[in-house]
Amino acid sequence: MEEKICSGCHIVLPILFSELKPLQYNAELKRWESTGKNAPSLQIIFSTHDPLTLSDVLFENVIFLDKTADQKTSISTDKKRTFGANVSDLFADSFFISDGLIGEFSDSKINKTIDWLRDENDKTNSELHRIIIEKIDEPIIQRKLAQMYSDKMKTDLARKLLQIELEEIQNRLKRM
Repeated sequence: MEEKICSGCHIVLPILFSELKPLQYNAELKRWESTGKNAPSLQIIFSTHDPLTLSDVLFENVIFLDKTADQKTSISTDKKRTFGANVSDLFADSFFISDGLIGEFSDSKINKTIDWLRDENDKTNSELHRIIIEKIDEPIIQRKLAQMYSDKMKTDLARKLLQIELEEIQNRLKRM
């Protein structure tokens, strides 16, 4: 991150300060010093929408924005942890995501499968729902739905998926 910031400063700051006349600035600085007051300071503000960059910044140096009920932007009073933080959490916070971090299509398919799993009498389309469960890449959701499927359909889908996961882990261990 430091390289990105330094590179950006190297390009942008000369443009920003190109209008300053060095002699005038030095004279103004000396005038301030002669009054015994501290010279004016410069504060540079970086703005980002990138949670990966944000995870490199200490939370004391971050101001988060919130949306109010009437969709206006305000400064957040919450101090969220940023340095080394989970990028998914930062992403969710940064983009006002409150409905989860999965896409609408997959969310719809998963919710339809959950509704089907909860209906004890509906055994139709079991193969479709099994395939959807097997394709889910979030392990916690997949395991829970596989267990529900196994209970409903009296199968061993949960065990089968755990066996596949175990084989993948064993293969990773062999490669180490």
